[in-house]
Amino acid sequence: MALQFQTAQERLIEAVTYNIRQSLDLQQVLQATVEQVQQFLLADRVIICQMNAPSYVVGSIVAEACSPQYASLLGWEIGNFPLAHTKLYQMGHYQAISNIHQSELDPAYVQLLETFEVKAQLVMPILFALEDQTSYLVPAPSGQFVWGLLIAHQCSEVRQWQLWEIELLQRIEHQLAVAIHQAELYQELQTLNTDLESQVQQRTTQLQRALGSEAVLWRITEKVRDTLDENIILQTAIRELSLTLNLKSCHTSLYNISQRIATVYYEYAANSCLCNQYNILMADFVEIYDSLLQGKPLQFCPLATYPAGERISLLACPITDGQQILGDLWLLHHSDYCFNRQEIQLVQQVANQCAIAIRQSRLYQKAQSQIQELQKLNLLKDDFLSTISHELRTPLSNIKMSTQLLEMILRELHVLPAENWKSGTSRKTDKVARCLKILAEECDREINLINDLLMLQQLDANTQPLIVSKILLQDWLPQVVETYEERFTSRQQTWILDVAATLPPLFSDLFLFNRLIGELFSNAYKFTPAQERVDIAVQLTDSGRFRIRVSNTGIEIPASELDTVFNRFYRIPSADPWKHGGTGLGLALVQKLSNYLGGTVWAESGSGQTCFTVELPAHWDESSQGTQEGGTIA
Repeated sequence: MALQFQTAQERLIEAVTYNIRQSLDLQQVLQATVEQVQQFLLADRVIICQMNAPSYVVGSIVAEACSPQYASLLGWEIGNFPLAHTKLYQMGHYQAISNIHQSELDPAYVQLLETFEVKAQLVMPILFALEDQTSYLVPAPSGQFVWGLLIAHQCSEVRQWQLWEIELLQRIEHQLAVAIHQAELYQELQTLNTDLESQVQQRTTQLQRALGSEAVLWRITEKVRDTLDENIILQTAIRELSLTLNLKSCHTSLYNISQRIATVYYEYAANSCLCNQYNILMADFVEIYDSLLQGKPLQFCPLATYPAGERISLLACPITDGQQILGDLWLLHHSDYCFNRQEIQLVQQVANQCAIAIRQSRLYQKAQSQIQELQKLNLLKDDFLSTISHELRTPLSNIKMSTQLLEMILRELHVLPAENWKSGTSRKTDKVARCLKILAEECDREINLINDLLMLQQLDANTQPLIVSKILLQDWLPQVVETYEERFTSRQQTWILDVAATLPPLFSDLFLFNRLIGELFSNAYKFTPAQERVDIAVQLTDSGRFRIRVSNTGIEIPASELDTVFNRFYRIPSADPWKHGGTGLGLALVQKLSNYLGGTVWAESGSGQTCFTVELPAHWDESSQGTQEGGTIA
């Protein structure tokens, strides 16, 4: 039984300690403590009384746990504590009364307890050491201060308080003292923080006032830099200056230095911006504009009156970027006003920001004009290539047909042997065959160039029709490779095709896809040395896209060239030792076709091999067309 009591006490102490560590809210800690003590002691009422005044022994009930059948004392002020008992509390003594009617309590105090239906009570003082004292109210001769009292009431009957109960309240009193001390320190810290924040706020306000000009400059700078429109830049500057400096009006001019003319574009007055464009001859105001053209601001009061019949004070400031005077700002105030140094500096800084913004605006407009011209030239180039390609295709087709007819006629006349392009029976026959072969090859080469140009033009213009069909790569790709097998063999190249039989179908345009694969195979055939290998592999990525890799061994592309291999008409220097020739459009077509089919392409090179990888969506749709850009990976 004793062990159970001890265990329960330890749990109660742990609970009180836990509440103290979990919260710095003193009221929450006090309330949780009285509730736990009442529950453990089975008391009718447990209260905490905080001492209020150093002169009068008065306390306020700040926390209470009370059985519902008894009156609540929360918020009450209790006075006239017996002086003798108060001194004992100050010395750290507790009070355990089993029956208030058989005690030595003051009759008035007994009568007060009867009012609260108290029959027995246990009182434990909550003490602090002298060095911990802050706002505690009752000093003790022992060097301790009484913060308050932890009191247990028994109202239903008299009660003999046990030693373990007294010891329990003593231990809880120690924990409460820690909690109260922590809360007091926290409150002091909060007060200090509040004071510090107030001081920081005051200092910040002072700095804001001192830096008012900088704030205005920052605001104006942000606004003029947010636009590349010269008109908006000028309007923003005069409006913000007028509102900030409370001007009568403000206007801005731009200079034509060669003609010595200042053109006023905008004026801000009466909360409105007016576009009253007019010219001022600098020769009419030589002294003023000589100063402005030297980059110096000028403040003066003109002898003539303002149009409204009143005199004014003027500040004129040049708009300059340090290299050239672009214009000026004019600020008008009443005649008694004198612009101070800080205001003049602000206007100068605003003028400088305007100059930078205007310079950027003009550079942007110039760049836009150049871009438009380049776009026009590009359209002209595309039209030219398209027209020339169409114009050349017909005569080249006729030349090719005529060459084939000539070959047939020469074979019929036995000028050429029966086997096409083989050596004949005479040197003259060999020369004729060789000439016809060169003519046919060069004709095919020019036709291929024209076809490539036309294909690129159609892809650029997005006019190439797309017919989506179902392609089974495991069946279709081996047939395509077979058409290149003779070429690979003639160059003593080996090839490996790796296509899983379980690949799902690819839904894309067969014509364009065939052209894409053909260009990759032709590129591998041309640039793979003899005795080397061409690998073709197809796999499905985790995202469901088809990845087609065409790699060849025996040759590498320099890392510096990987970013440019897809450019039109680009050929890698010294990368064609076999003199195959070509137009430099093959890889450009690969990239364009990949993009057109909703995919992407990139090149990798290293460790004695080069690989081109194409990724395509399993199902082509319009949303994927042209959204991917070809890339390279070194």
